[in-house]
Amino acid sequence: MPKELPVDKSNGTSLAFYGYQDFIRLIRVQNQAGMYKSFLEKVFGKRVSDNSQIKSRIEHLDFESTREDFIQLKDTLKAKPYTLLTKHLIGYSNSIKTLVRPQESNDTFTFPCLVEFEVKKLRNENSDVRINCFVNNSITYLDGESIVFTNRKYKISSTKKPVAANDLYSLLEDYKGYYFNIHIIAPYLKFKDYGKTKIDISDFIDELVEALRKAIEKEKRRYDSVTVKPPTQKDLAKRYMTEAFMLASSDSKYAVTARQIYYKLRELIGRAEWEKESTYNSFTQKWLTEWLDEHEEYESKVNFSDRGNFYIEGSQEGLGTANVRRFIDNANSRTDKFNVHGGLHDSIYIDDKNFGIQYKYDKVLYIEKTGFDSVFKAEKLDEKYNVLIVSGQGYASRAARRLLYDLQERGLKLYCLHDLDIDGVTIYNSMCKANDKFEYDLIMEDLGITVSDVDRYEIEPELVPATKTQKSKLAKLPHEYRNFFDNEEHHLRVELNAFSTEQLLEIIDDKFSGRSALPTIKISESLEFDNRTLREVAFMHIMKNKYNTLLENIDLGMDLSQYDGSLTLPEAKQHIPEIREIILGEYEKEILKLMLD
Repeated sequence: MPKELPVDKSNGTSLAFYGYQDFIRLIRVQNQAGMYKSFLEKVFGKRVSDNSQIKSRIEHLDFESTREDFIQLKDTLKAKPYTLLTKHLIGYSNSIKTLVRPQESNDTFTFPCLVEFEVKKLRNENSDVRINCFVNNSITYLDGESIVFTNRKYKISSTKKPVAANDLYSLLEDYKGYYFNIHIIAPYLKFKDYGKTKIDISDFIDELVEALRKAIEKEKRRYDSVTVKPPTQKDLAKRYMTEAFMLASSDSKYAVTARQIYYKLRELIGRAEWEKESTYNSFTQKWLTEWLDEHEEYESKVNFSDRGNFYIEGSQEGLGTANVRRFIDNANSRTDKFNVHGGLHDSIYIDDKNFGIQYKYDKVLYIEKTGFDSVFKAEKLDEKYNVLIVSGQGYASRAARRLLYDLQERGLKLYCLHDLDIDGVTIYNSMCKANDKFEYDLIMEDLGITVSDVDRYEIEPELVPATKTQKSKLAKLPHEYRNFFDNEEHHLRVELNAFSTEQLLEIIDDKFSGRSALPTIKISESLEFDNRTLREVAFMHIMKNKYNTLLENIDLGMDLSQYDGSLTLPEAKQHIPEIREIILGEYEKEILKLMLD
């Protein structure tokens, strides 16, 4: 409720409320034979009259001089442009003094504006945000949707990311358990519609956001200082996480899965009191990853389950922590040298597995869903385009990001193939930026299905319900995506599954064809022969050619039946070297006899 009765504006109206054209209209309805200064004193007060430089009658006014005098008089009022407005104050604890510019005017003047507000935090922290807005102590707007401004991102919290908003509700909707009362006092306001249902505060939204940010943080500190809150699920998880890990791993002696730690947490905290439907997802996606960031010494012991696959050098591995760690360790141990194997025969075997991944692949194709990796593998995309294929399940896991970042650091270029829907584009965008799961950015090129691909292959988009969560994600996407996806109460979606394999291969070929950046090999640096082996092979070649005819006549029939039926597989493997030495010994005896003869 207002503290005072409405202000009588018939006398003492501030000159600050006037634009020049309105001021001229006011002069023209005065007694033209009267003195200009007398008019100023009567309408605007002696302070304004004393500062005027014009001493003529109204009928003799030079309006160019009047304009300069008007601007000069308004400048003298800059120190107290809000005197009259303060009589409208309700008395909220926070306020800002700002300015509003006329919507359509060539003049440079502005109107003073006061904004007062209060922020309160409720004990019911899950209740929806409440917003009440008052204008000039009379008009009331509820929910904040009628207080609008320029649509862009605003930093309303020092701990949260900027939010995309174009009205007070979308700006403050995440502040559940808070209510906001906002009072705008101004002689002039902008409106977005003829019905005057939407007030445009773009002129001072940045000032208001900063004031709101400080007030919210102050109210949270006040609330926390007087409220004893029970520990949250996250608080309990953080409190017992190390103990749960130690129990699952026998004091870090053994490697464990993330779920093993989760089960120990349930035992320590109490399953009934702690576990909810979404608890495990929060545990794997947030709480455990945060704990690992703080306890890097234990990360090698914690394995997340496979959420996808990666296909490298002809073999497929599950996209889980252990497999990714093993791959990276193996990749780091490679020496970029050829291994050449061969015996007395002319044919040799050249093993190139000791070369780094970057010598065999120059691209990585990450697919946001499993299944297509098998299709592309069958079509030998890896060989055709020197591309390493990785498939995930929705949003990329910590293991997936670690693998992609390692490949990126080795010089491979990353590509992302995803659905043309809100989640698909959001998945791609989220992978490019560091977050709670992974601390480094990924430099990825968007290979996702585009609107032009849909038109090219005449794919019919499907309609899906426009949920609140999807609307929130949509608001953060680039303009071209918002135009395509948004369809009133539904959103448009085109999945990868809507395309034939041939069409997907054409899309990939358009991107990959002709792109190859494999490094070249310097034989002088990468080829190392074992000279001792080469000498022995050369010697054996000479001896073979000299005694070949005699050697062909030697054929020892060895009786090995004494080993039959008495050895298991492991025992037989142990005896083979012994048997080999016995047979070699017999052949050596026969060959020596021939050489001596």
